Amino acid sequence: MEGYLDKRSLDSRWKAFRRRFCLVKKDVLLYFHRQGDPTPISSIPLLSIKGLAIKPDKPNYFVLETPTKRIELKAPSPADRDRWLHELLVWVIPHNPEDSVAIPMTHALAIAGLCDMLLAKEPHKKKFLLRVSGSVAETAALLCQLYTTGPAVLASETWDVFSAGSALKRIVRSLPEPLLTHRLAAGFDHAGGLVSGISTL
Repeated sequence: MEGYLDKRSLDSRWKAFRRRFCLVKKDVLLYFHRQGDPTPISSIPLLSIKGLAIKPDKPNYFVLETPTKRIELKAPSPADRDRWLHELLVWVIPHNPEDSVAIPMTHALAIAGLCDMLLAKEPHKKKFLLRVSGSVAETAALLCQLYTTGPAVLASETWDVFSAGSALKRIVRSLPEPLLTHRLAAGFDHAGGLVSGISTL
C-alpha cells in the first residue's frame, strides 16, 4: 500500500498538515518527502499501532495512535481513506501469540452478540448478514474500538448490522485455527441439515 497523505501530529504545537508519500513495507509505515526518495524521513512500526479512529464530519480523515504519538492523516478521498484503514486495521488485531486465540474468540463472541441484538431490531436483514459487506470505515472503527476499549463498546445499538457482520467475519478469519476442525465439519453440516429439515416440516 502506498500513496500521498497529508499528515500532522496532534501532540505537537505545529498544527499544519504536511504532505508525505506513505508506504507500507513489511511491518513498517514509512514516510517520505516525495515518491522516489531513497530514505524515509520517519517511520512507525505497525505493531505499535494501538488504535485507529475516524471523523464522521471529515470523511477523508483518520487518526492513528501509538503509545507515544497521535497522528492525523488526510487521504485524497473517502475511498482512499477506507483503503488505508483496511490496510492498517490488520495490525490493530493483536499479534501476540499468547493472545492469538483467547482475544479474537472473546471478541468474536461479543460481536456475534452485537449482531444478534441488531438483528432483533431488523430481522429482515438476517439472511443477508454475512453476504452483504458493511462500510469499511465503520467496520474499521468498530474493530479498533473493540480492540482498544473492549467489548463494552458493543453495547451501543447505533452500529450498522452489516458492518458488525463484516467485523465478525474479519475476526473469525484472523483465528489461527478454524472454529470447527475438518473432522467435525461433516457432522456439523449433517446436524444442520437435520435441524433445517425438521423446521420445515
